[in-house]
Amino acid sequence: MSLRALAALTLAPLAFCGAFEAHAASLKPEPCRLQSEVAAGGVAAECAWLSVPENREQPDGKQVQLHVARIRSLRLEPAGDPLFVLSGGPGQAASDFYLSIAPALARVRRDRDIVIVDQRGTGKSNRLDCTFPDESDITFTDPQQLRDLTRSCLAKLSGDPRYYTTSVAVRDLDDVRAALGYQRLDLYGVSYGTRVAQHYMRRYPQRVRVAILDAGRADVVLQQIIFDEGDDAEIASVARRVKGDKTGQQFDRRVNRASRYVHRLPVVVQFMLRRV
Repeated sequence: MSLRALAALTLAPLAFCGAFEAHAASLKPEPCRLQSEVAAGGVAAECAWLSVPENREQPDGKQVQLHVARIRSLRLEPAGDPLFVLSGGPGQAASDFYLSIAPALARVRRDRDIVIVDQRGTGKSNRLDCTFPDESDITFTDPQQLRDLTRSCLAKLSGDPRYYTTSVAVRDLDDVRAALGYQRLDLYGVSYGTRVAQHYMRRYPQRVRVAILDAGRADVVLQQIIFDEGDDAEIASVARRVKGDKTGQQFDRRVNRASRYVHRLPVVVQFMLRRV
């Protein structure tokens, strides 16, 4: 085989990957001002809407419009890996969360873009919300009233809750990454956002350069201990089975045992320091 032919075979996959990334960079955000009804103030940004299937198994079915915002780096040539901000909850919109912490990320923005995606079902991404009585009124209500309120809420939602889970949301995140033309990204997750970050890293390990898990929730850690990797479907299945008092007590004992185990043993963390 000639050197020219060998070179062609070697470079062909790279050319294909490059073509794919160029084709994937299909989202063209327009200048906007990112504002919130919850957080004060606003920031200059670029906004766009990305259409994704509500049910991933039916790509031609109902679509969800994801609200995407990008705060451009102050550098003319920013680092290639933007910071994706993942908010808590679940239920908090990333756009609301970012506006409350924007000053803390000012140094990050000096070197790289910051990307905000309202997770499906939150913020401007087909928010799933219901109006309930005040918490003081609902605390002492009877189980039948709670069931009726829940059924009424489900009937009014603009989306099917089965498709608004963490595992589906991370696929949305990767669609946004590809649509903006980024090959890799950094993650900053707080509270429930740490769970989203871990789901994303497990599904797309090659796409993550750095992940920051801030204020990881204890119940998330316990779920991952009790249910292996904390799979959403398995947790939902267990929750459905916990009905009788005896089963509920056994479940509580299992959680408490895992909690004592975590607090009793030292946690060993290995990490590598890198000058940035």
